[in-house]
Order: sequence, then C-alpha cells, then structure tokens
Amino acid sequence: MPCMKKSERKKQGVYEDNPAASSCIVPPDAFIGLPPSDPRLLVPLASSRIQCLSFRLYSPGSPLGKLFKWCGWLAARTGLLNFAGRLRFAPIDSFQTTNNIQPILDNALFGELKCKWVRMLGKGPVAVALSLGTPDNCRKIAALVFDREATPLAFAKVGCTPQARSLIAHERKTLDVVRTLPLQHATIPMLLGQGTTGPATWLLQSALLTGRPSPVVLQKVHIDFLADFAQATTRVVSFHTNGIWKQLQRILKKPVLPIKSGFEVEKPFISELVRRFQASGTEETTKSWPVSAAHGDFAPWNMRLAEGKIALFDWEYFLPEAPVGWDLLYFLFRVDNLIKRKALEQIWSEFHSGAYRNMLDKWEKATGFQVPDRQFLATFVLLSFALDLVPRWVCGQRIDEDSTGT
Repeated sequence: MPCMKKSERKKQGVYEDNPAASSCIVPPDAFIGLPPSDPRLLVPLASSRIQCLSFRLYSPGSPLGKLFKWCGWLAARTGLLNFAGRLRFAPIDSFQTTNNIQPILDNALFGELKCKWVRMLGKGPVAVALSLGTPDNCRKIAALVFDREATPLAFAKVGCTPQARSLIAHERKTLDVVRTLPLQHATIPMLLGQGTTGPATWLLQSALLTGRPSPVVLQKVHIDFLADFAQATTRVVSFHTNGIWKQLQRILKKPVLPIKSGFEVEKPFISELVRRFQASGTEETTKSWPVSAAHGDFAPWNMRLAEGKIALFDWEYFLPEAPVGWDLLYFLFRVDNLIKRKALEQIWSEFHSGAYRNMLDKWEKATGFQVPDRQFLATFVLLSFALDLVPRWVCGQRIDEDSTGT
C-alpha cells in the first residue's frame, strides 16, 4: 500500500484496528436515498439484483409507503433506479439523521466496518444496503451485505446508543441459545460475528432472504412453530418471579405513565387498562403460571416462509420467560394495531367479543398448554405495546448485567 499519512488513511476508510488488514482500502460509498425527502433506506450503486434485494430492509406500515416500496423495487428491477441514481447519488456522510446513528454514517467509520466484515466473512469486495431505522433511543442501522455476484452474505445491526448496544448484545446471546433448541418448524439465523468499531457495536448474522413474506394471518406453520417453541421451553413458575412482570411493576410505580410515542391519544384507555390490571394482578400472580421463551417481536415483518418452516429473525426482544401464549397474541394484536390501524381500545373490545378465541383454541390444542387467564394475558400484551415494555426490560436487564460485570 502506498505510504499515506494517518489523516489520509482515515479519509479513505482504511481499516486500522488490525495490522493484518492494513491493505483494506474502501473508497467512499455512494448511495441512493429513499424516500428522497427523508431517506430511510440507502440503496447502493450496484447491480439491479442487489438493489432489488435492498428493499427487503424497508418495511413501511402505511399504504403509501408500501406503494412507494413496490415502485422502488420495480425501478430497481428494470435498471431505472441505477440509471437515475447515477445522476442523484450521494456519499454516505452526506445523509443527515439523528445523533443516535449519525456517527455510523461517517465515511471513515463505515469503511472500517466494511473491512472488518470482509475479513470476518472471508469474501470481498462487498456492497452494503442500509436501513436507517426508527427515530428513538433504541435506533440502529440494519444492513444487508452482498458480494459482487449479488449473493447475500450477511445481515448486520450497528448501534451507538446504550440502548442499541444492549439490544445487540441481547440478540447475540439469544442466537446462541435458540439455535440449540429442537425447533423442527423454524430456521434460525447463524451468528457470524460481532465487535466494536469506534463508537459502534455491531452484529453479523446469516441473512434469511429465501422463501416468501409471511402473511398477516396466522397459518398452520406459525402455530406449528409456536407449539415447538412452547414444548421446548415451557415450565411452571410462580408468576411474581417473572422478569417482564417485575419490569411492569417498576413502570407502574412511576408518578407519570411513560406511554410510548404514538399511543398518547389513548392515554385515558391505557390508564383504565392499568387500573383493571392492577386490580386483578395480585390474585393472578399468586398462581402458578406456565411460562415459555418468546421471540418478543413475533410479527410478519420479522419472518419469511420457506419449505414449510418459518425463517425467523430479529431476536433482539427475546424473552426467556413470558406467559404462555404471549407470541400468539402479540402477532394478532400487532397486526391489528400497526397494519389494520386499530386502536388498542378497539382491539380490547374485539377480544372481549371473541374475535381471537379461535386462534387461542388452536394454539392450546397444538401445544397441550392452557392460558390460565386469557383476559389477563391480553391486558398484559396490550400494555407492553403502550408502555414499550419489552425493550425497556431488555435494555434494563443488559445494563444491570454490564454494571455487575456478568
């Protein structure tokens, strides 16, 4: 490598952490930002196939967003996106975002990340598509890494905030645990690597892109997986020892309910739901409840269906002990809330009218377990949405572990 000053090496994105990789020089990356007005997806200047697959990172909830995604995918497939992008491309450090992920868009840091990934995967050069995530304290960048033949090599997560680093560490630990379970109806990502580069913590795992997107209606393959998962992990405990329950109790002791952004308009109903939950909680938590591991974000956008199995990814909200049936109701309620745009109060009303009874019956028959109190579980899941309960628990748990050195 020609002799360069340190500042010049940094400007060009030279990998400096490992002397064995000192020959890795990454030119500044160029991307097409979509949507153009407020980019959430950065598509690389690359082959049409890479650009098409890049849209797997973009999961808008609104009909307009879905239409935009379909149009972008069509433009990528026909080559129009690449043609237009060469007129409107921009280097990675020109995109402005929140302070939570802005450091990752530094050209030098991103170049070092790519070099580490190339060495870890044993293949290069690579092209990388980026999703800029949701603006909150847990915000991370998600990435798909491709080789020059457009073969997906890995899926990556990169974060800078304490919350994002906690979630990445939790997912790393989870992947090692879940892959040891006897799950006949699921494909679980393989952990490919992890590390820290500058202010960023990152995780590499196998990219599960085969098959078709999961429908928003639960099918037999979903129930089969949930049955496998429950039968492999369920045990009966005294509910008051449950970690997610303890987290909820800590939140309910606060003078003001920390309602998640987007749910503030439902504050009166959420407050009433809390009151009912507390009224029945003492009696319920003295019972012995079956608890099982839960994916924690079991929703259509975190899975694909292939060869009669669920390819299930995004394990950062994994719960080692959740009330049985948690993932099932989470899927049903999340679809109704985020995709069908139903308010929590409407979901609650439909639950009482028996709208979800059939699926719960199917789940109980397939697993051999029974939910001791369906109303109590439904209330718990709805509160987890409104109070952002699962990420609060995961981040708090990880921070507690780090502070004690465990």
